[in-house]
Formats: sequence, structure tokens, C-alpha cells
Amino acid sequence: MVEFFSVPSIKDFAEPVNKDYKVFINGRECPVYDARSSAVPYNGYNDVGAAFQRPKNQSETAAFLRVTADEELRFSVEFAAAPADCPASVLTGAKKSLRTPAVVRPLEKNVSVKETGNRAEFTVTEAGTYIFEPYGRHCALHVFVDAPRVYDKEGATMYFGAGLHFTGVINVKSGDRIFLDNGALVYGSILAHDATDVKIYGNGVLDDSYEVRITPHCYEDYTKGNIRLYNCKNVSVEGIILRDSANWCFSMYECEDIFIDNVKIVGQWRYNTDGIDLMNCRRVNIENCFVRSFDDSICMKATEGFKGDVTDISVKNCTLWCDWGRTLEIGLETACDEYARISFENCYLVHNSAAALDVQGGNYARLHDISFKDMAVEFEYGALPEQMQTSSAEYDAKGGVMRPALIAVGNPAMIDMDMYKYLFTEEQLADPRRGTVENARFENIRVYLDEGVNMPASYVRSFYEGFEFKDIVIENVTVNGKRITAEKDLNLTIERVKNFSLK
Repeated sequence: MVEFFSVPSIKDFAEPVNKDYKVFINGRECPVYDARSSAVPYNGYNDVGAAFQRPKNQSETAAFLRVTADEELRFSVEFAAAPADCPASVLTGAKKSLRTPAVVRPLEKNVSVKETGNRAEFTVTEAGTYIFEPYGRHCALHVFVDAPRVYDKEGATMYFGAGLHFTGVINVKSGDRIFLDNGALVYGSILAHDATDVKIYGNGVLDDSYEVRITPHCYEDYTKGNIRLYNCKNVSVEGIILRDSANWCFSMYECEDIFIDNVKIVGQWRYNTDGIDLMNCRRVNIENCFVRSFDDSICMKATEGFKGDVTDISVKNCTLWCDWGRTLEIGLETACDEYARISFENCYLVHNSAAALDVQGGNYARLHDISFKDMAVEFEYGALPEQMQTSSAEYDAKGGVMRPALIAVGNPAMIDMDMYKYLFTEEQLADPRRGTVENARFENIRVYLDEGVNMPASYVRSFYEGFEFKDIVIENVTVNGKRITAEKDLNLTIERVKNFSLK
């Protein structure tokens, strides 16, 4: 059985079909849709003209398709010699063409590609997310393969069938069941305050492209993003695709007992479009998801404006692509007593920016009992360097390349950073406390470097006397299959750490 995701057209308004790709699966043509993504790593605010709105010419058109199948899938992909919508600013120096030998990521999936001109063939044998890249990291084709699953649509309190729906903000109350059926494209946001026993599920798309961001930060609900939950309990979100958020894509504040499964986040290109943010949350499970974000991909935060610690969080079996910032992150905001029992397991990090595996105690919390285990981390050649946009000037890489960190553990104080000081009172700015990290493990980390890529840096360091880290273990790191046992080979910096071990 093979079933395609397809949005029925409506007169005078049709979901645009992607121009770069034509895809056949087991001999049948599969619909391919647009998912606008960031073309250059240029984040911040445009303070000239339309405040908080990112110019569209900093983005490019990527593509996605979704297929449900219980059999082997044979792909035949026709792709343009050059992508139709990619800004000239990504063509730097001597690189006048984006065309590269095509690959399918994650690399560990071992999907071989046979190319003939501008046609490629490959076979997928199991469910998961696959990314076909004939232009390097630009204008990629995201392939979502799901195993067959039967949802209980009869129990839905809000049902969105195949077709286009213009809802605006969907306000959720306790007991709601929101179902997006196969072929449903819902233009709107989901917002909940103080709701319990909620389910958001299905195979449809929730698209936030009509929302305009109106505030500089992302904590309040003036701008909703795709999904925003405040003080909610017992919520599950399963199966849906989230696209084109106005700021943080899927964010939760003071929430408990949250289950997120098989959610796909794609088409995030506007300023600060984090993937999944947990703010002062407890007992959250995130699994089998794909996140491509233009800022931190999955992030756990705590700020002065919300209450409660960050505890008992599990992230596993996810595929992640970070176009800016940090891929798996604890922090930077850590204004609570403790972060505890947080685990990341069996994830593929296919593209990274500032850092891949990140723990940053930016406030005063004690961060402890943290693990990153069984991670496959990829670093590609020629990634463009991050820059902050503070004017209308266009992005200019100036011949530079991005050098992401592999492992980053630190405690840079937010109150010492000019860009964050507006968030704090005078009393908070005078707070002498700093964050600490204890009992953190990085185990079975498999690194894949493209040809010509140097070993990324790693660091475990406290910046402050009297706030030392302790009991940090890095065990079984391999780089292109070779095990690393020396600090110099890991390009590792260690400062103010008690009981550090590299095995």
C-alpha cells in the first residue's frame, strides 16, 4: 500500500507545486509542495522598514512530500539543473553553481543514489525522514515516509478534511481533539491556555504563513507561531506537519505531561523560528520527529517570567537540521532552580550551525543528570557563517565558512550580554549566581565530516571561579569511523571542571 499526501485545488487558490522536482514513487507521480527555507544564516531583526519581518530575498524554495507505505519505495527524481528560487548571495567566491553530487541524508541510512544527468534514483526500505540534496544544503527535497497508521477521526471535536482551511487562531480548550486529515492544509495557529487532556493529530499541514510577528521576543502570545501552549497538561501532538511560523514554531510554557510523536517541522525561515521550545516544562517526551529550524531546533529554557524547574525530558529517534543556532540545546535561559533527568538519544543531526550538542547555563540553574547518547552528527563542506542582522545591509559571507562546535558545555551569563539586558530588572542584573553543570554524559557520538572539513571544536568550560562543573564524561566518539581518545584529536578545551573523563 502506498498513499500520497495531496492537497485538492480550490479555484483561484491552489497550494503551489514545487518547480524544482518531479518525483515518481514505484512508477506513480507523487505531488511535491513548497517549503520555504532560509538561504543564508542571517538572523535578528530588520530594524529598517518592516520591523521583525525577514526579507523574503533571504530565503529560498525547498520542497517536501509525504507518503504512507508498507512496502519498499523506489524513487525516480527529476530535478532542475539550477534551482528556480535561490538568492545570488549564496553563490560566493569561485562557487558559481550549487550543483553537487546528490546525496540522501541521514548518511547513516546508507541510501545510495544513482545519477544520470538531472535524474536520480534511490530506494527507501523503511519509514523515516530522508533528505535528497542535489544542490548541497540548498533547495533540498524533504521526503517524509510514514508507516500506515489509523487515527480515530470519529472522536475529533474539530475536524479538518482534505482541502484548504483558513482558520486564523484556533483556541483550544480542555478535552479538545483536533484532527487534520490527509490532504488538509490549515492556515492558522493553535493556542491554548490552562487546557488539559488535549490531542492534536493527523496527517495534515498547519501553516502559519499569514501571521505577522509584532514583538521582539517570543515568550508572550502576541505572536502565536504554529502551536503555543501555556500551563497545559496531558497534551499529545502526533503526525502533523508544521510550516512557516512567524517566530518560535512549537512552544510550551509551564506545561506538564506532553507527548510529541512523528511531527514534521519544515519551511521555517523567518527570524527566530526555533523548532520545539520547552519553557519551564516537566515530563515531556519527543520522539520520531523531524525538525528543520532557523534557530535552535529543540531547546529547553526557563525564564524569570515563568515558574517551575525543567525536569524529566526525553528526546529520541529524531532527525534534525539547524540552519542557525544550536541543534539540541539546554539553555541559554536557565532561570530556575534545576534542570534534571534530561536525555537525548538516537538522533540524526544532518546539518548544524553554531553547535550540535549544547548545554548552556545562561542564568543560575543547577544543570544535572543530562545525557546525549547514540548521536550521528554530520558536518558538510562550505557551510556559510552565521551573522546577526542589525540593519538593511545584505548578507555577505566575506569568504568565510561556518565552523560549528560538536559539544558545547558552558555558562555564559545572559546578564552580561548587551543583547539580553533589556529582559532583566536592575536587581536581576546584579545577581551574582551563575549556572553549573554536573553529571553530564556524551556517549556513542558518531561524527561524519565531508571531505575538506576540519575537526569541529568542543569545549567544556565554566567561565566563573567558584562555579566549577563536575563529573562530565565523553565516551566513544568516532570521526568517520575512527575512535577518538585524545583531547587534542577531539579539538577539546576544558576549564574549571572537576572529574572530567574522555574514554
